[in-house]
This record gives sequence, C-alpha cells and structure tokens, in this order.
Amino acid sequence: MREHWPALLIAFIVAFTGGFLAYQLQNPTLDGADNALSSVVQVQGKLGGDFHLIRHDGVEVQASDFHGQYLLMYFGYSYCPDICPTSLIQMVRAVHQLPEKQQQAITPVFVTVDPVRDTPTEIAAYVADFDPRMVGLGGSVEQIQAMMQNYKVFARKTGAEEDIKNLTYLIDHSSFFYLIKPDGQFSHLFSSQITTEALTRSLTTIVQP
Repeated sequence: MREHWPALLIAFIVAFTGGFLAYQLQNPTLDGADNALSSVVQVQGKLGGDFHLIRHDGVEVQASDFHGQYLLMYFGYSYCPDICPTSLIQMVRAVHQLPEKQQQAITPVFVTVDPVRDTPTEIAAYVADFDPRMVGLGGSVEQIQAMMQNYKVFARKTGAEEDIKNLTYLIDHSSFFYLIKPDGQFSHLFSSQITTEALTRSLTTIVQP
C-alpha cells in the first residue's frame, strides 16, 4: 500500500508489546461471546485530554475542533510494515458496517508516533489509502510526546544505531482503538485484537448519532 515501506522488513514483526502494562492497561475482559463489549479493555486511571497537533493538511488543530463528533483513534506510524495498516483497515471496515447515521457520527483518526519521519505530506498520503474521511495527526516531537502521555501510548524505536541515524528504524508500539465522545472525553478502549464484527457491534451499542 505504501511504496516507501522498507523492503527488507521482517514480515511478521509484532509492533504490539507488553509496554502497555506499565501504563496500567489490563487485558481484554471476555464476558461472553454474545456481549458486544466483550473486547473492551479495562483502564485504570485517566485517559485522554486536550491536544494541540498538526492535521494532515498542515492546519493546527486542538481537541475542541473535533467536538460534536465521536473520534475513533489509532496510534501508529506510516512506515509500519504490518500491524498499523492491518489495524486501520479493520477500524475503517468496522465503521463502514455501521448504519449510515452512526458512520457519519464517527471520524476515524490516525495519530503518528513517529513525528520525525511522518510529516503532514507523508501522513496525508498514508490516510488517503484507507478512507477519505480519515484525519491524520502529527506535530513536533514535544506535541506527540504530550499526546502519547495523555493517552498512555507506548512507543519505542528499535534497530541498530545506524538504522536510527539513517531513519530506517522500526517502532514497537501499543496497538489500541480509542473512542472519544463528542464532548472530547474518553469513552472506550478496544484491543486491536478485537474482530471487525465485534468492534462494529460495540460501536453500534455505544455511538448515539
């Protein structure tokens, strides 16, 4: 999907790591196969908050600019070889399976954890591959770090020193879907291991157009 993805990446590298445990995110609770919210991750402590970032069209935005819409957010990076594109495709498919009014009530959002490489131009090309309505967010290193801290996102560059110097590194990162309410408050956290069908069922239950 992206021509600049490194060609020699290990095909089955897993970006999701145990780092989220350090942020007190528990394992998904399985309350029964018929429970639409059975793959919601239980969270200890506050998640979310205000942010100031750069949208993929180069415009500075903050959390209040999105009030009135549910945000379904995923944190990743455009050079991610596997888990990011797979998760974003899953996220978009889940939204597209909703009734039309609920679809229109949700804005899919991609937030980069790689501000060094993911410029607005890169992010714009990346999100366009998934959904024309998807919003891509980036910014300075400091802005992204603040966002990640508020949302308890784990991300760490991996590779040799030469890889990091040459900007050919990979990033281990947590992999979740964050649902934010129209008032900007955190609503639910879903494991990216949730099935598309289960995510759709959950959103159907939660989202009120």
